Amino acid sequence: MRVNSSDKILGIEAKHLRKFFKDHTSGQFNASSIKYWPELKLTSEEKIVKFFEDMIKEGYVNKKDFNGSAYYELENKALSLVNAKFIKPISKEKATKVVKELLERVETLNTDKYYIVRVESIYAFGSYIDKDAKDCGDIDLIINLKLKDGINYDESVKISQERCPHASNFLQKISYATYQEPLKFLKNRNRYLSFSSDDKDKFKCEKIYG
Repeated sequence: MRVNSSDKILGIEAKHLRKFFKDHTSGQFNASSIKYWPELKLTSEEKIVKFFEDMIKEGYVNKKDFNGSAYYELENKALSLVNAKFIKPISKEKATKVVKELLERVETLNTDKYYIVRVESIYAFGSYIDKDAKDCGDIDLIINLKLKDGINYDESVKISQERCPHASNFLQKISYATYQEPLKFLKNRNRYLSFSSDDKDKFKCEKIYG
């Protein structure tokens, strides 16, 4: 999705709406969630109701019912906003060069004995595979990693704990060498590369590796 941080979506600045969606990607939420988001400036019950109606109408969320209570889940359109980076678009030629360099790092990671995972497949979605798009806001990729032969789960946890410089939670500490470290190497601080952990079946994808 191509959008500037100050663009208005559903009457709300894109940067604030993206933050709200990003905080709710892991599960369901309800209208009461709004009270924790003063940035959205939904100061009345009427505005909140309209906000949720507009999100449904525009395809950002879907509404479900559980024991008489309404809750909401993000649709692909909202997930696209979550992945938006608010950066200047690059040409398809430049994007192709960025992907080429990424694939070179993939080969390095897959053959370097230091790394305990390998890239099994990469799927691209969004503007990068859109034949009608002349440029790209960012390059959306789903990267699937797999432990290399000879490395089991317990060994990977031990290596992760030894290598992890710091972690905000236990999960990060035990997955550092199998997730954060290899993705950091692959990204190589390139702002145009956007890695997603979403299911590829949620998007129109094109396999570019594996």
